[in-house]
Amino acid sequence: MKSKQCEIVKAWNNGDRHASGAGYGIRISPSGRNRIFSTDQESIKLRLEGCESSEITVSLSPSFWRKCSELRNQAIGQWLFKRGLQDWEHGKPPFLVLEMHDSHYLLRRFANGKRYTPLNEFLLIQAANHVESFRLTFEQIAVLIASPLPEAALKWPAWWGFADVTHPQSHAWTSAGYFAHAEFEAGRVHFTLKAHRN
Repeated sequence: MKSKQCEIVKAWNNGDRHASGAGYGIRISPSGRNRIFSTDQESIKLRLEGCESSEITVSLSPSFWRKCSELRNQAIGQWLFKRGLQDWEHGKPPFLVLEMHDSHYLLRRFANGKRYTPLNEFLLIQAANHVESFRLTFEQIAVLIASPLPEAALKWPAWWGFADVTHPQSHAWTSAGYFAHAEFEAGRVHFTLKAHRN
């Protein structure tokens, strides 16, 4: 395995939000699943951020390779509760990072730092996985950075422009190799890798 290859995942729940952590897990996209898991794996060793000294074993069921690409484990739910990530609006689960190491996987939150650091890390992971083009809603970005976007971001194209001293937030995408184009009527932003922009 490659050291520290990362995938973006989302928190998952089966609809019953038990304080015990039962019914929780993470969901990974089929393409991400295929990048960091192999079909001969029956289970994985998973560590949780802040609890790296202990590992949990998570089974990879046959359905994981069909259409239910979730890793389900009560300990993941308990970890989400401890970090206040157990509740979310329908269809808006928090993004997390699944990091692949030589002997285990690590589930963690996005890096702390300046306001747009989590967005920058999100985009760096997408670029490393050669994701050429994708969209995030304004709400998804707000959840990612744990802060509402400023009013200018919801109205002015220039806010999503190139990096300069008057738009320091744009370093989040330009340093990851992306252009950002706001689609205001749809309430979202289209990110495109510079090398693949027409």
